[in-house]
Amino acid sequence: MFVDWAGATIPVYDRNTGIPVQVTERWIVAALRHRKFFSLDELNEVIRELLDRLNHRPFRKKDGTRASVWEAVDRPALKPLPLEPFDSERVVARPR
Repeated sequence: MFVDWAGATIPVYDRNTGIPVQVTERWIVAALRHRKFFSLDELNEVIRELLDRLNHRPFRKKDGTRASVWEAVDRPALKPLPLEPFDSERVVARPR
């Protein structure tokens, strides 16, 4: 969700989405804290491995994992991308 304030668009985070993102970020950054990387590819590979471990770790208060919830809930709701690319010239700003 975004809020348009004085002509600037600033993101507004919903608690239901903001907290899990924060937990994921902190968990990955904490795991990387004392390591040194000599290439971006090396860093990305380790982040992918950590994210995979996190997504398959069981929830504490409910059954399943993040991966199982994604497979059961989110994947069936996905829609294919449109055949035509988005044309930003068609967007018309509405006066206030």
